[in-house]
Amino acid sequence: MRLQGLGDTHEAELLREFAAWILDIGDGKVGDVTNGEVIVEIPSDLLHGNSGDPIGDIVWATYPGLVENMYDEQFFQDNVILARTLDLVEKFNDYIMGLIPRDEKEYLSVDSV
Repeated sequence: MRLQGLGDTHEAELLREFAAWILDIGDGKVGDVTNGEVIVEIPSDLLHGNSGDPIGDIVWATYPGLVENMYDEQFFQDNVILARTLDLVEKFNDYIMGLIPRDEKEYLSVDSV
């Protein structure tokens, strides 16, 4: 849907190529089958960092200048990290919360008075 409103700019063409590549992966047209698994080579322009900390690499590629821009409302609205499991979501949240300078507070709950 977003691609339709971009016109004929260079960026629109790059996005169209990316969308076609993603669809080809889903249709099984891209990748090599080895032992029942499909190996898809990711183009180098889509790869970000390889510091040995994949969560950190993804966070810093998605949110450059996170600490400096954390009070800007648009900063988090313009970018998103998608994760396939809640376990990964929790890892990303913990990593990002660890970067934000703050005083820690622990809130306890009770079931009865």
